[in-house]
Amino acid sequence: MASIKAAYRQAEYPLIQSMKESVVANIAFNKEIVKHLIDLTLYLGRHSLPFRGHREGWQENIRGNYKDLVLLLAKYSPALASYVTSVELKGRKTYNFISWQRQNQLIEAIYRNIYDVIKKEILTAVFFSISLDTTFDVSRKEQLSLVIRYINKEDGTVCERLVALRETVLTTGKHLLTMLDTICSEMSLDWRANLVGQSYDGAASMKGSYNGLQSLVKKENPCAVYVWCWAHRFNLVVVDAVSCCIEARDLFGYLETLYNFIGSNDPMTDRVSSVKAGSLLEYLLQERFLLTAFIFKKIFDKTSTLSECLQSVDIDLCAAISHVEQTLNIIKTFRSDDEFKNLIQAKDDFIQSKNKEFSFTPLPGYRICRTKKMPGEISSDQRIIDRMDNFKVNTFYTILDITTTQITKRFNEETMPIFKDLKIYGKFVDEESLKHEYIQFSKSYFDFEKIMNLPLKFDDTNKDSWIQFDTDSDDDNGDDIQYNKIDQNSKENSGTINTIYKVVHLSGLKEIFPTMYTALSIAVTLPVSSASPERAFSKLKLEKTRLRSTMSEDRLEALMIMACELDVQIDTECVIKYFASNSSVLAKLLT
Repeated sequence: MASIKAAYRQAEYPLIQSMKESVVANIAFNKEIVKHLIDLTLYLGRHSLPFRGHREGWQENIRGNYKDLVLLLAKYSPALASYVTSVELKGRKTYNFISWQRQNQLIEAIYRNIYDVIKKEILTAVFFSISLDTTFDVSRKEQLSLVIRYINKEDGTVCERLVALRETVLTTGKHLLTMLDTICSEMSLDWRANLVGQSYDGAASMKGSYNGLQSLVKKENPCAVYVWCWAHRFNLVVVDAVSCCIEARDLFGYLETLYNFIGSNDPMTDRVSSVKAGSLLEYLLQERFLLTAFIFKKIFDKTSTLSECLQSVDIDLCAAISHVEQTLNIIKTFRSDDEFKNLIQAKDDFIQSKNKEFSFTPLPGYRICRTKKMPGEISSDQRIIDRMDNFKVNTFYTILDITTTQITKRFNEETMPIFKDLKIYGKFVDEESLKHEYIQFSKSYFDFEKIMNLPLKFDDTNKDSWIQFDTDSDDDNGDDIQYNKIDQNSKENSGTINTIYKVVHLSGLKEIFPTMYTALSIAVTLPVSSASPERAFSKLKLEKTRLRSTMSEDRLEALMIMACELDVQIDTECVIKYFASNSSVLAKLLT
């Protein structure tokens, strides 16, 4: 009997080996299919496109974006074509990676991979700051977006990542604090110890000194400095400027009316349309409209750059202060007689170019109203008679004065006291050590900055030119030279904290100046604006539309993070691992 069993066992060996090879080949085949589906899911998620259709049967002409892309890709992938044919023929009798349940599981697996990458980067960075905002979606649910700002320690870049999009039933400071604590606990982040900054808009629930979110956070973590969003503050400056005088209010009032008139789809009678069009045309063909429009065009040409700068991700507080001061100085130079003459010349040139088509109404005259001289008054009232002088004093100077005054008021030392008191971060930075390290570092900073801009690698053909020190040479060998990651425009940005931090980080000086490196890390991590949560809401309008209003919150959050964090590298094997963990059937097919 023992001999017979041994013979049976020996006869089974080739069959067992063949079965093992078949299982391995089947797993490899399934992984190849899933990799294609991961790419399709990423494509739809990153472009904020819907996955499913109204009817998804294989015989339908339109089966939804997901299935249609599967069939499109199957034309160029033999493995996927074979799998799709098998699913069409066998239906429910075979495993299906394309069903709507599997789509949701793939979305969740990709989200978990992105989530893990962001979580690891934040934990490595140690210090982080938060930006938070709320809005209503298309289904009238209040959505809260939380963005975390930190430094990627691998390359020293500043990152602002969307880490959560949650429905909130209340927007009080206490409820928002509870949600913040929950999200940080899920990510294993100790906000009571490592949170160094917070930035919100001017809403009472955020900014409030007693029950606002910022005050409640600071009660438990005094190091969490509150920064009122600079972009929102600058918008308030613009609001004050466009409503400071009659001409400014008329300009933007008529422009808003014109926009609504052109874009309106409401049926109107001919007489109503005629009246509106006539009043708009009458205003647009006046010199006061042209002069006021040229004033604001000149102002907006300079302030638009500042507005975009304040909304950028990697801007730091030092760079923001510098940009605000530069813009303020430029606007102050506009307040001169020469600039007003240039304004009049621009108006005249425009009228001259349109004189064959339109006739413009000159500036209106003003009735001189004499004010009675009261007893005790020495000087008599003097009125400006000249029309152009009246416009210069009451419109041109008024607009520029209000703009400069509001910028000075909203961006002064009282509203930016962060750099004055290092005791706020006393548990992270020793003040005396920082002073000694700063003195030593400042003596050699520019030498390190030059070193960081030197080429890292030369082509062999350029060996003869290595010893040349003439930096003004016109020869362009940039294709054969690899430079360090420091920006080549570092001379222009040398005043920013971000540039100094990159020099310290990339040159390995953090071990030599540990206290200063910590201080720089905190300074770069501090937020300037809360524009990133609002940028996320722009994606929310694309993700949750009228036809996708019943989407679950988990799926919405996963798709939002997939759409917003495009630069996070996806680990396909990790995604397959998460995908296979959803059921024992998937685990058997993919592992």
